[in-house]
Amino acid sequence: MTAAPTSSASVSTDASRLAEAVDAFTVFNAALDGYYSGTKSIEDLQSFVTPDYFRVLVAEEAERDTSTWTMGTSTFGDEKLVDPDKWGGHGDLSLVVCRNISRTEVVDDTGAPSTVKPLRTRIPLIVYFMDDDTSGSGMLIEKVDQWNEDGYCS
Repeated sequence: MTAAPTSSASVSTDASRLAEAVDAFTVFNAALDGYYSGTKSIEDLQSFVTPDYFRVLVAEEAERDTSTWTMGTSTFGDEKLVDPDKWGGHGDLSLVVCRNISRTEVVDDTGAPSTVKPLRTRIPLIVYFMDDDTSGSGMLIEKVDQWNEDGYCS
């Protein structure tokens, strides 16, 4: 059986949506690195996320262990779009990424490095986005979860 041809408009739309999602996650990830290192506050994440997800982040902030910080810069790669309905039904678009934390280090409140090393340095995440029609800023992050596809980011 031969696959149906894909229109160039559809491929172009997918490519532009992927680029838009990657751009939105790039700025969020940089702000998140700042938050985890203590150089940014939880409020600095608000403009990148939906109001509902911001409430989740604030609730998580209340339970966060503030005796340690993560210093350094995380990156991500291996991006792919996935069907949001198949993976939880959140958002208008879903992006899977491998978040690389190999250039980060957990330190205690005195700045001393932790002796505990992460089990993985590449963590698969699924990021759900909503189109942000109100501010014109593109996309807002609705939710971030671990991606459970076997072997992704290995």
